[in-house]
Amino acid sequence: MPVVEGFNITPVKSTALLQPAAIDLRPESAVGDRRFLFVRAHGERLSGETKAPLMNIRSAYDVNEEHLTLTFPDGTTAEGGSASFGEPRTVKLYDREVPARRASVDDLGSRGGVEGLDSRRFRMLIEIADAEPFEEDTWGGRRIRIGDAVVTVGDPMPRCVVTTLNPDTAKKDFPTLDILASYRKRGTELLFGMYGEVEVAGEVRVGDAVGPI
Repeated sequence: MPVVEGFNITPVKSTALLQPAAIDLRPESAVGDRRFLFVRAHGERLSGETKAPLMNIRSAYDVNEEHLTLTFPDGTTAEGGSASFGEPRTVKLYDREVPARRASVDDLGSRGGVEGLDSRRFRMLIEIADAEPFEEDTWGGRRIRIGDAVVTVGDPMPRCVVTTLNPDTAKKDFPTLDILASYRKRGTELLFGMYGEVEVAGEVRVGDAVGPI
């Protein structure tokens, strides 16, 4: 049976990922995850490789105190309450990738001649083990139970150039998009992972069973 292999969360979108042992999954997202994002002075969101430098910034957010801390590669920090950084911006889980398989990542890596491809490059909220490659494609439109939560799986997620970047160095190290184009292309989109919307909130832990209801 498929089980939860791990999580990837970060208080500030595009910054370094954290891998907790459990998450509190809510309709708006996992608690404390992607609560903030960087924008340009005029409000435009960053896109593509312009987000690469953010991957080396570590962020920590105290939900109860509403206190955000950013730690930069040189060790310097910036911190303060939510008001110091602007209003929190939540990202609804429907616009987030939820289930994707470790087997799907391994399949992609093998097509590029890499064993053990680092799945963090996809920044998936929930990673699932013990299933066939791309079995998650069959879950579109279905309700699945993940730990104590219930999620309705949406459409496959289109991918961008960020997936070609090493999650530790933020440097290009794998031709993700070229390989996806060879077997995971729909129209102009290169698909990997699935969107999902939380129907029933609950705790999800590493090792929890995952499957259609």
